Amino acid sequence: MLYKELKNIYKEKRFLDFEFPFEEFYPQLKQFLISEVREGAIYLNPYRFSLAFGYNLPAILRFFLALSDRNGILNQLYKVECTNCGKLYILEWEELRNFICYAGCEEIDDLSNINYMDDIKLIFEINETLLEDVKDHLKEPASSRPMKKIDKSLEEDYTIQEYMNINQIGETSNFYFAEKLNQLTNSMRSRLK
Repeated sequence: MLYKELKNIYKEKRFLDFEFPFEEFYPQLKQFLISEVREGAIYLNPYRFSLAFGYNLPAILRFFLALSDRNGILNQLYKVECTNCGKLYILEWEELRNFICYAGCEEIDDLSNINYMDDIKLIFEINETLLEDVKDHLKEPASSRPMKKIDKSLEEDYTIQEYMNINQIGETSNFYFAEKLNQLTNSMRSRLK
């Protein structure tokens, strides 16, 4: 399934093959996804992919953005911390656009109270269908010992502003991501009025 879905993304986004040759990146992405799922990762970290295969981090961030475009193999999620109570939220796009924290806050918190470009982190997860496929194809660990759990912290997340800076390079721009950011900006402006 990964092969077919990735091939479709490459057909739609022809620039990918120039910067991220399919024959090179497909086996690496497959290995990475299997490894992350086997280790129990909930979210995918572009930094870990970059480190594992020795790639330039900004290039891999663009790669993850392209893979998480409309109907991609990855989903974009947003990590937001309430400025009033400190509660951490992992939100989908629509939840982010309409975000209001009610978790023990004295006041209602919303995104108009924070500098969202610098404070909201963009994270990735494997889309549900592909995740099930990856899980179905996992082999049992050779050892009978329990598998080690990876650190599930999101310390190496990148802000929306960092993705915007990376996304402005050449033809690899992710227009869907830019469109969503424009919607978020307009939503924040309307809340401030």
